Amino acid sequence: MKGLNKQKLLAILLAVLMLAGHAFIAPEIVSAENGELQPGEVRTYKTATPVPGMVNTWDIKLRVEGRDKEGPAETTRVVLVIDRSGSMQGTRMTEAKNAAKEFVKEVLKDPNLEVAIVSFSSKYDGNWQYPPSELVTVDRTFTRTLTGDQGLNKAIDDLVASGGTHTQAGILKGKELLDALPATIDNKIMVLLSDGLPTFSYEPLNWDIVEATGTNTSSNRHQWYGIYDGHFDESTVVGTGSTLTQSYDQTLGTRPNWVYITKHINNGSAAIRAASDTKASIGQNNLFTIAVGTDATGTDILRQIASQNRAYSTNNPSELEGIYGEIAGIITSQSAVRSAVVTDEMGDGFSVVTDVQIDTFGDGTTELKAPAGTTNQTIKWTFPELKKLVVGTDDIRYAEMTYRIEINPSILDPGIELAEISVDPNHHLYWTNKSTVMTYTNSDDNPDSASFESPKVDPVFLKIKKILTDNQGNLIAGDMIADNLTFDVEIKKSSGGDSANFPHTEALVPNAEDPGYVWLTTLRHEGTYSVEEIGVSSGSLSEYDISYKTDGVDGGTTFEVNHVGNIPRSDIEVEVTNRRNVALVSIGVEKTLSGRPGTSTKTDKFGFVLTGPKLPVDGVKKELTFAGNGTKDFRFDSILFTSIDLGGATTKDFFYTVTEDSSQPIAGITYDENLSRTVTVTLSKDNQGRISAAVDPATVSFTNHYEAEGVEVELGGTKTLENRNKALGDDEFEFALYKSDVDGIEGAHVETVSNVGGIFKFSKLDFDAEGTYYYLIKEVDGGLGWFTYDTKEYLVKVVIADNDEGKLEAAVSYYIYDEEADPPAWVEAEVAAFTNSYLAEGVEVELGGTKTLENRNKALGDDEFEFALYKSD
Repeated sequence: MKGLNKQKLLAILLAVLMLAGHAFIAPEIVSAENGELQPGEVRTYKTATPVPGMVNTWDIKLRVEGRDKEGPAETTRVVLVIDRSGSMQGTRMTEAKNAAKEFVKEVLKDPNLEVAIVSFSSKYDGNWQYPPSELVTVDRTFTRTLTGDQGLNKAIDDLVASGGTHTQAGILKGKELLDALPATIDNKIMVLLSDGLPTFSYEPLNWDIVEATGTNTSSNRHQWYGIYDGHFDESTVVGTGSTLTQSYDQTLGTRPNWVYITKHINNGSAAIRAASDTKASIGQNNLFTIAVGTDATGTDILRQIASQNRAYSTNNPSELEGIYGEIAGIITSQSAVRSAVVTDEMGDGFSVVTDVQIDTFGDGTTELKAPAGTTNQTIKWTFPELKKLVVGTDDIRYAEMTYRIEINPSILDPGIELAEISVDPNHHLYWTNKSTVMTYTNSDDNPDSASFESPKVDPVFLKIKKILTDNQGNLIAGDMIADNLTFDVEIKKSSGGDSANFPHTEALVPNAEDPGYVWLTTLRHEGTYSVEEIGVSSGSLSEYDISYKTDGVDGGTTFEVNHVGNIPRSDIEVEVTNRRNVALVSIGVEKTLSGRPGTSTKTDKFGFVLTGPKLPVDGVKKELTFAGNGTKDFRFDSILFTSIDLGGATTKDFFYTVTEDSSQPIAGITYDENLSRTVTVTLSKDNQGRISAAVDPATVSFTNHYEAEGVEVELGGTKTLENRNKALGDDEFEFALYKSDVDGIEGAHVETVSNVGGIFKFSKLDFDAEGTYYYLIKEVDGGLGWFTYDTKEYLVKVVIADNDEGKLEAAVSYYIYDEEADPPAWVEAEVAAFTNSYLAEGVEVELGGTKTLENRNKALGDDEFEFALYKSD
């Protein structure tokens, strides 16, 4: 409790050591003097000292001081429990023996200490490779005799590796020796060495039973799981000799009432329980383990067997002597701190500088662990005891560890906890560490812990802001700034260099949300730094007037990184302002298209080319697309002018040409008579350096007209003459063409033509517009009685349509009136076909003959004879 009160007092004193601006000055560690610490009392210190010539980098020092325990000499008994299983053969056993003998030699320097030797493997009859072995033996009872036939060295040298690993038996035999000691013995210690998994154990007496579902048979057994509660059958050894666990079948009872079971045992659990019982008997802090060459599982079992902070491991047998030596020092020490483990987690936003050694000055070892989950980078410092005497004292000892830290970008996380909030926001203080805790064995051989107060430090941030305005100095709104526009600002150290972090180029987003600064945590070295804007992601820096403000000073392009009286300077604030001083010229084009019929589905594309200064050699091309008549417009992409384009003048003209592309003319389109137009851009600069541009004309117009080529249509029909032998001659019949309507009403006479043979044709009709036209065709009654004239009328439908390719097309259909239809209607006919019939006038024919009467003198008189006329073939 006294140590804790003094720690609080120290914290208060450190808090007072603040200068104006709340900048923290690292205190010097003042060591305890004789009489300041009580016997067994422990004190911890932790400081952060700025590294000379650097910022954001500190050397952290941890120091532990403790006063040795006072009182009469204590009696100590140590039992060495050594694994002599077959796997210990060779180098492991040789090194283990040598190390054990050195250990014994060292601890026996304490005149009140005695050592016993116990070894274990398994009961083994031996073979050609391994000699016989006993399960567990007491190779030497407690003694101070080191050499000779009854000495400890002889007992160690006589150990022979053979058999399996019955760790439980070794622990229990060592416990048995320690338990047999008189109560007057102050310290009872066990040191266990093993190289592998426990492969044998005593069978448990108690079991956790899971009964089989259904009928218990030899193939459906009850499952018995060993319970390791310190109760076991010492007469029954179980295990395979090669595995940590074992499952084996047994049959209980008598036939026919046999009970079939499978037992499951864990040799590691048996050894851990034996160790637990041992620690309860000899002291929770008095069991040491050494794992040599074990796998991860074996190492973990030995860690669980050991007391807190008393587990050692190595894969190198040659290191056993050092481990035994460390344990010997702990056993014989009167130090206020023994078997210490310091867990030192870095604060949020801080990292260990790995290029600088973590130094313990010979006091133990360290391990740097990477961040995991919510845990930051952590140093684990392990040391066996306090050894070095504080100058001027004879019983106050200390151990120290130093390492270097620096800030990292996570220090900017919004949720970070500040150690102290300063009135000056440039000097807030941050914790260098989250927590630092030491667990150890105190002078009363009990587990204990102590904390270290984390130092508070003042980092220096570099804050950079990008401001973008129009040429009037007004901030440009975010929605008016091109997407992903950034400006490259370079920060470099003017002299000396900083190859790790500088020169550094930061891509800044203009007019970022308030406060708009980008915070950098990369400053490390003192010196002069310069700021320069060197690029932009889109366009050119010549488009802007650039100005700087550094630490509130307009025009400042440099800043100093330093300390004043051991206090770091304030955060650096840099503002880089770009006034957009450009003239954007956009030349417009207006296009009118007329003449396309409303039924047109044609899409017309018209191309335009802009040529002139600051444009590619072949100009800039754009298209307008029309789907029918109308007027459309567009503007060419803006042409950007800067003051450089004036060439030192205050005004200057630039000439551009807009040309409509007619190289691939569209059928039916008549293009504008003036295909090229000139546009003048006048660039000017006012007395404040702001440039502007006038465009004349701002928009050029083109007019195109569409007109389809007309089409001719020839109407006609056929003529057939029946019942005349003579062939139909030309011009025998006439046919008349009349304008009509959809109902076939006769309109104005168009033309009358005669037949030519069996056909007739009217003169071609010219059409120059879309539409549907109707005509009526009739045969002219010529009045000749021997002909029967055809009275049919034919309706002709002529549909004129634009083919969208500059031509009109005609579709002709013929119809005849069907009076028998219900109702009567015009029906389509293939052709206008007229048929006439020929019928000649009648003629009289007189038939007769002569009559001669011969041989009578009387003349032939009338009516004397009759003659008959008959039809014939």
